[in-house]
Amino acid sequence: MMDLLDSPISDAHDASYERKLKQYFQACNNMFDRDTKRGAPLLKIISELGGWKLLGNWKQDWNFNDALKKVQADFGIEALYSIKVRKDYFSSEKADVEIFQSGTSEIMGVDMYLDKRFQNAYKTFIRKVGNLLVNDAITMNITQDNGTTESDLDEFVNDTFTIESRLAKFAFYNTDNFLTNLTALNAESHCLIDWVQQLNYFFGTTNITGATEAKFQNKDFLSDMITSLPAQHMRRMLHNYLIWRVAEPYGLGLSWDYMQTVKSFGKQLTSILVHLDSRYFCILTAENKLEDAMSALYVHHFFNEENKRTVHEITDNIKLALQSQLEKTPWMDATTKQYAKEKLDKTIFRMGYPDWIGNQTYVDVMYSDLTINASDHFDNLISINRFLVRCKRYEFNNQRFWPEDFLFSDFITTLGPLIEENIVFASAGVLQYPIYSSKQPHFASFGSLGAILGRAIHHMIGDIGKDFDRQGHQLSETWWSDASVTAYEKVRTCLTDFCNDATKTDVRRYGRQDIADLTAWINGVRLALIGYKDWVKSRGIVEKVLPGIGLNNEQMILLAHAQTFCYVKDDIPDWLRFSDIQNDDRVNKALGQLKEFSKAFNCKPEAKMNHKGNCGYY
Repeated sequence: MMDLLDSPISDAHDASYERKLKQYFQACNNMFDRDTKRGAPLLKIISELGGWKLLGNWKQDWNFNDALKKVQADFGIEALYSIKVRKDYFSSEKADVEIFQSGTSEIMGVDMYLDKRFQNAYKTFIRKVGNLLVNDAITMNITQDNGTTESDLDEFVNDTFTIESRLAKFAFYNTDNFLTNLTALNAESHCLIDWVQQLNYFFGTTNITGATEAKFQNKDFLSDMITSLPAQHMRRMLHNYLIWRVAEPYGLGLSWDYMQTVKSFGKQLTSILVHLDSRYFCILTAENKLEDAMSALYVHHFFNEENKRTVHEITDNIKLALQSQLEKTPWMDATTKQYAKEKLDKTIFRMGYPDWIGNQTYVDVMYSDLTINASDHFDNLISINRFLVRCKRYEFNNQRFWPEDFLFSDFITTLGPLIEENIVFASAGVLQYPIYSSKQPHFASFGSLGAILGRAIHHMIGDIGKDFDRQGHQLSETWWSDASVTAYEKVRTCLTDFCNDATKTDVRRYGRQDIADLTAWINGVRLALIGYKDWVKSRGIVEKVLPGIGLNNEQMILLAHAQTFCYVKDDIPDWLRFSDIQNDDRVNKALGQLKEFSKAFNCKPEAKMNHKGNCGYY
């Protein structure tokens, strides 16, 4: 994708999404311009928000509500809350406003606020950025040296961290949505936040009143957080918090020394020295902010349309394999099997990308309201954030919605279950060689793509999916019968004992979620074997073996599965994306549990890949 973004623009008209995306990448990589401007663009935003105590220009008439609505709407930053516009559950033509608690670090996860190692690293990061901004303001004559001291920086750091850590704590509380009117919501926030003013400004309207209803996630968190702040310092603390909420994300658009603070922070979080140059930072922000444009560009230049048309041969047979497998499942009773079949019938496969992503003209129209400056990266960041706010305004004010996407970016390699929607999805990035190609032998496709799909669809009716109904709604009680739950426990315990055997050299302990996913991988490979045999039988053919290898097609399916997860590890992906089940689990533990593997390769009873603790899920 980097090479593609660096390539010449082929469609350069004014509305072209390709031009805008590539010029954004070009401006982002113009480090000379960014180093020349240093922190000045961010300091200008701070001035528009009423100044900053550390610079000595904090306005005495500073108003929290005025600053908060500008942070949210003018600069597109989530602080204390975030706003989403979604289709009404009962009417696809009506827009619902949903308000979520938000406003913690965009780099550090909420769970890390509880760990002292990460707390200290984050505070150091805040201090470094604050210090850079103060020094730049003085150096560039934006403000006079007003004698900012270490204690002033401490105050800024501690104010920010206090509010964010309390927000992070509430993230673990009840997340149910409550329908409430804005007058009641004002009372919940002790009238600190004027919700009518906030939403009218955000949506660019005057039609919102105290009677307007919105869905609020965990509506008690604001009340609890506000009452926990000392009244005599609350105004200053909220002021410092808002400055940091803008400084953290926009700091990535400044000079190299600001980016270096992020690299240093990343190393403290992961104990990995992350060698990210500006191109990596730029493509990450493009993926985050211009996701649909990136997907459309990827599909247009790289994706083989034939793969999207033929992949159903794999999905159909994997689904049929699981349906037929249910008949032979010893621990499921008849009632549970019937519900499982009904749920599988309603499971939707979304493969590749939605049709509109492949329509270049349509994507141009989607981004027609976005302005990109080929020489000013910071201005582009503001422009993109305001564009995304305008998209929400359009949806709310016109009761019309952007077209639905496939949940994840089409240019990444992602495949899995979305149990809450009863959907199995695969991005266009996955439906490419070597995972899948319409031109490669089907035994290779079943071993790679088929096993991953098998794992995904297994989750729909397995130990995780049992708590979600046919439509994907979470249940208070499982749809598995009591008898099936009891019988399955023997299988789960068997696999848990095998993985957590104290005689093994690995020190990792496997919890219930890990065992559920490992079980899905084991059965995913088995479904690939069954699906391939059904595919061959239904066509009345015998697929040729691969010459010169000396392996039959069943062995090749198993080899293809192992090969799918064989790669040279890189610190950067590990830093950017954490994994739960490791590749060794997906391959060695999964295959070692399969009698089909031992039989295919004639494994001796004492062989390492012929597990004595074979648990026989199906």
